[in-house]
Amino acid sequence: MGNMKSAFERAWERAEGLGKLTPQEIRERKEEEFTLIGQGLAQRYLEHGHHDVLQEGLDKYGGEEKEIAIKGVLSSLVAAIERGDYEIAARAMAGIQTLKGNGPIREIAEEVEVIFQEYEEAKQQRYEKVKGQLEREEREILHQLRISGSAVEEVNLEVSGAWDRACAELRSQLGERLHQLTKQLLDLLSIGQT
Repeated sequence: MGNMKSAFERAWERAEGLGKLTPQEIRERKEEEFTLIGQGLAQRYLEHGHHDVLQEGLDKYGGEEKEIAIKGVLSSLVAAIERGDYEIAARAMAGIQTLKGNGPIREIAEEVEVIFQEYEEAKQQRYEKVKGQLEREEREILHQLRISGSAVEEVNLEVSGAWDRACAELRSQLGERLHQLTKQLLDLLSIGQT
């Protein structure tokens, strides 16, 4: 019976084995931990816009940990561009340029700026068009009801579903164009798509 192990001994061996991580598990945990650190740094940077947040935060780490954190920062900054907010997108592009330099990244930053400018212009044009159309329709209805003069007020587009639909269509177009640029940026940065 010397070869037989007691239930306690077998349970003890299993418990010891549970505490040990394989090299692959250690790598995966390190990747997850420092990616989250990088994402947190990117979030703080996007909130405040101070480049020091990125540099000082990343300088706390070295070697592989720093590289993983940088990838986490970059992937978060690229994702922020697609939010559709020009201020955030411009800040994200500036952060990417701080970490990776200009070169081809500057070209993408300029394209992002052009897209947002075109979006604002299209939004203003669409606003005028929808507003004019709704005012004509409203005047026609009021005319048929024989209501005119000071009883007729200006159309409030914010209440209109037509304006919401027009804005949603423009945001969709903006989103598609930004998505294409962010794919290019991810390829350029060699961080893969998340």
